[in-house]
Amino acid sequence: MRFSSRLLNGAHKGKTALVTASTDGIGLAIARRLAQDGAKVWISSRKNDNVIKTIDTLRGEGLNVDGMVCHVSEKKHRQVYRICSLKVKF
Repeated sequence: MRFSSRLLNGAHKGKTALVTASTDGIGLAIARRLAQDGAKVWISSRKNDNVIKTIDTLRGEGLNVDGMVCHVSEKKHRQVYRICSLKVKF
């Protein structure tokens, strides 16, 4: 089933989404779509260069995103990622 932008426009307004592995491929597509639908989106990657490049790209599209390095297999990274996403205002 394909959703049109008209149906989802603003559906996630006021919500924050954490999308891991979101600087390429499906993760990036999900992050972009959530942001297009009004969510404040936190992206992540294991590589800082990927995070910076993707933030610049998505902000260039007028989307409300931030991000950080996060290796999801490391508990400390997951905890910091979650805490930052809750405390930082966009």
